[in-house]
Amino acid sequence: MIQNLSHYLLQRKRWLFMLKLHEIQLMAAPALGPIDLNLIKIFNAVYEDRNLLRAGKRLNLAEQIDVGRIDLAMGVFQKIPEHFRSFALMTEGDLVIMHSSHPAAGPKLTLQDMVTYPLLTISVGGKEEGAVDGFILERGLARQSEMFDRNALQEALATIGAVPRYRITIAHSMVIASVMERTEMLSILPCSLARLFVATDDLLMVLPPYPVSHSTFRGIWHNRNDHDPAHLWFRKIVQRAVELMPKGVPS
Repeated sequence: MIQNLSHYLLQRKRWLFMLKLHEIQLMAAPALGPIDLNLIKIFNAVYEDRNLLRAGKRLNLAEQIDVGRIDLAMGVFQKIPEHFRSFALMTEGDLVIMHSSHPAAGPKLTLQDMVTYPLLTISVGGKEEGAVDGFILERGLARQSEMFDRNALQEALATIGAVPRYRITIAHSMVIASVMERTEMLSILPCSLARLFVATDDLLMVLPPYPVSHSTFRGIWHNRNDHDPAHLWFRKIVQRAVELMPKGVPS
């Protein structure tokens, strides 16, 4: 628990942490993702004099960790360099969100719905930027570039002789809520991000009408920080922020 951290950590007067949130949890400013929001609540309530900065999302992530400009990165990673450390934060799959008055609104979505209505998806880099099978490789670190299970969607629609209607692909999630309120598009999002939108906007979430894979969301850092007291404290804060996130999916 935060309250049980050592007296030494509580007496530290000022720290500056650089946090990198992968797009699976990141909503570009001024909107914030669920881990962002919980981190801010914890910092405000317990450590008012600590500083937390969020890094820009298009950095070479591995390089920035190597040179010490990012203390902790979070996301879905396929490959992690040996000199990095990691811990699992949560495992989640996809949900589909839409406006509450959407023609397909209801407890069950169908494959035909996924064909009938265009899709809004999130991707921070495609094949043109070197992504292979949905991951971008930088200095031995392979990070997820697409924020949904594209293969599962395409394989499911192929069973009915159809292909996805990708209408808009964006690099961040800031505009999703406003776009969904004004169109009949569907958006496939990680569970935690979908829950955030549904809690704050006139949107609803449903399970995809096909099986999706589940990805493990991890925190990673350079091994030079393994035993650093401030970094140990920060990792505990991040874990607590994840624990505070809403859980559960539609039945």
